[in-house]
Amino acid sequence: ALAEQQTLACLLVLFIALIFGLFSCIMACDQISNVVSNQTAIDTLQGQAVISRPWQESLQEVLGRGPSWRWFLPTPLRSAQVKDSS
Repeated sequence: ALAEQQTLACLLVLFIALIFGLFSCIMACDQISNVVSNQTAIDTLQGQAVISRPWQESLQEVLGRGPSWRWFLPTPLRSAQVKDSS
């Protein structure tokens, strides 16, 4: 009986992990799509015009200069990290 409970608990944890992994993958794809297109879902719904620019500049605006270890350590944004848009 104990082995059956452990098997059931293991399957439940595996199912939850798969759901979480799928959700994380979908969110990552959504964010990458927004960065590459330089437009959020709200901008799309409001019909705002897209300012065309290279995806590297959009990625730099989101993550800062890099690649860097600082991407994995969220800290306040400093003006020196972002390329001036003017």
